[in-house]
Amino acid sequence: MKNQVLTTSGWLNVNWEDEFLRWNKSDYGGVEEITVSQSAVWLPDILVENTAQNFAEIGSDSILVSIKDDGHLSWEPGILTKTICEVNIGKYPFDYQKCEIKFLTWMHTNKTLDVQPGSELVSLDACIPNGEWDIKSAVARPYFYPSTYKIGTAHTGVKFVIELMRKRTFYVLNTIVPVVMLSLLNVLVFLLPASSGEKMALAVTVLLSFTVYLSIISEVMPKTSESISILAVYLTSLLSLSTMSVLSSGVVMNMIHQDTDKPVPRFLRCLVCCRRRQIRRQLRKGSFRKNLPRLRSGSTRNDRRYSSLQAEGHPEGSNANSYWSSNGEAGRRRHPGNEAEGMRVFPSESHTKNNSDGLEGSLDTRVDERARDDIELSRGAAERASFLERRKSEDEDSIDDWSLITWTDVGSAVDTLLFWVFLGITVTSTTIVLVLFSLH
Repeated sequence: MKNQVLTTSGWLNVNWEDEFLRWNKSDYGGVEEITVSQSAVWLPDILVENTAQNFAEIGSDSILVSIKDDGHLSWEPGILTKTICEVNIGKYPFDYQKCEIKFLTWMHTNKTLDVQPGSELVSLDACIPNGEWDIKSAVARPYFYPSTYKIGTAHTGVKFVIELMRKRTFYVLNTIVPVVMLSLLNVLVFLLPASSGEKMALAVTVLLSFTVYLSIISEVMPKTSESISILAVYLTSLLSLSTMSVLSSGVVMNMIHQDTDKPVPRFLRCLVCCRRRQIRRQLRKGSFRKNLPRLRSGSTRNDRRYSSLQAEGHPEGSNANSYWSSNGEAGRRRHPGNEAEGMRVFPSESHTKNNSDGLEGSLDTRVDERARDDIELSRGAAERASFLERRKSEDEDSIDDWSLITWTDVGSAVDTLLFWVFLGITVTSTTIVLVLFSLH
């Protein structure tokens, strides 16, 4: 059916009555039936109307005709017909075709000869299975055509309607599955790194594969413009997507090979917003770690400055002859000069005795001073923490993340965007095609 021609072989069972071919069987020794060549009797002028070949009478001289004594004739001519069948390739290769074989009287009209189907059903008992088509049904219906030389009359005949279904296994394994797999490869082009030279090679290979499959399907598909094949449209759309993937791969590879000093245009920055947030988070962490030693050294200097200010605010704490230990407990007084020499000075017994009466009051005063020192130390720690937070915020605000966006980042963002776009188009189109194929 590639050329929209249905080739059919079979035979007809034609029966009619001829009053001139009757005899009395008792006069002829009880002979009830004879067979003669078809050229020896009258035959209806039946031809195939929608033939794709030259018009010719059916049958041949080698075919016999059975004649009974009551004038009943039976004629079963074998035929090999090639008829025109308009093919609807919309759902190829999941298509159903309905073809007709029209037998019509050539000169006789309904005034002299009336041809009618003997049965509505066509016997398929002797049908030989075909590797490409299955016969779903075959029926016989009356048919007539208005006469062109006797106005008001019609040529009568029989129309055989045959419904065919294409066998799909071959086409599914050799066409549908490979095309769907190629469509996935067409999408996977954008997952390859832009710097890889195989990216363009894969895109071109997939493009050539679609071209080959489209040419193969065009060769085996009936050539008609009355209907459009869904599979052909699907392949053409995938071929267009493959062409766009080759072009986009070239654009992306051109992007990643741009000069690093060339800034990224503003209209391309919208494509790297997600990448920008990722880079910003990384830079924040990296900047904080990088500035952490500097901040710590600055905090040490501020601690020293704070300690010196605290010492200036507390005369007792700045006395050269005494100090309080860092743990807040009262310590022994030491002389700086002697401590430098590794010597300790202890108070004498007389000095201890003279000061024994005022020791209790002196301790209370020093405990109060210790509490004030703790409060000041806590306040200083809060100030240092606030200082560190301000420095961190200033460092984060000073990050120029746009200047760190490279053309490689832009190319990767374009690849990611095209991957999702092409994947969505491919999945949607494939789903629509499969749904349309499943509909009868």
